[in-house]
Amino acid sequence: MKILKSLFIKIAWLLVIPVFSSLAMATDMNIFGLPLGKKFIVPECKKIKNGQQVVYRISGNEVCFEKLPADALTSDELIKDSVIINFPKSEGTKIISGYRMLALILDGKLEGAGFNTDGAYNSGMVFENLKGKYGAPTGLIEKVVENRQGNTFDTFYAIWNLSDLFVSFQSVRNSLNNGLVSIYTKRGKKWKDERLRKLTKDRFPWLKDKRPF
Repeated sequence: MKILKSLFIKIAWLLVIPVFSSLAMATDMNIFGLPLGKKFIVPECKKIKNGQQVVYRISGNEVCFEKLPADALTSDELIKDSVIINFPKSEGTKIISGYRMLALILDGKLEGAGFNTDGAYNSGMVFENLKGKYGAPTGLIEKVVENRQGNTFDTFYAIWNLSDLFVSFQSVRNSLNNGLVSIYTKRGKKWKDERLRKLTKDRFPWLKDKRPF
């Protein structure tokens, strides 16, 4: 009886361990507290009329979104839109330049997001934040750039190609004080890639995709 009980306990632990392992390796599907791949539930920012125009009034104390343009009809549920999410200043959102993030909505769900960073001036902090959230990047290209004063800066392009998400971080874009983080669900990335392919084909039919990843 003791042998059977001991065997039962061992089998139970063998069943439990993989569950804990899968939980430990599960991808964090939240971005600044907003669940990716789920219904978009952020409220719209308050609007005011300024002459003949309708503009958003951002208080800076709440999370809210802006439609593009501001005078667009908002009585209908968001289906397929790109909106701007405004965040209040906090420790958790300090890696976002301007505390604003562009979000991709598909069928009313948050399927992607992108936000600017302060480029070379906070790339290390942003990179450590992303590594803490998603682990070591699955791809990394490093490059040294030089400004007009002859100062050199280390820049890089990193990706995290995960089972549920695709994350990329371009530490420096068109200027030293501008970087970009993009995060997409599998569905969001597919939509983005198809749209980019169509735009590229329509505007530059001779140009092929030369991105490193």
